[in-house]
Amino acid sequence: MVISLADALAALPDIRARLHMKAPGASVRDVTTDSRAVERGSIFVAIRGTAVDGRRFIRDAVRPRR
Repeated sequence: MVISLADALAALPDIRARLHMKAPGASVRDVTTDSRAVERGSIFVAIRGTAVDGRRFIRDAVRPRR
């Protein structure tokens, strides 16, 4: 299922989102909490856990893949 980024964010009203986008009309194909699994069309959700703070991996998630 593919939805627009705007629709994905509208479905998550309680989440503060920081967008790193180059294309305002982007489509969302996947939502992940694993920065290593981010691909084109993914949304990375950084969760602050008790053992690991997912915000540490934001730079990894937005880094271009080879």
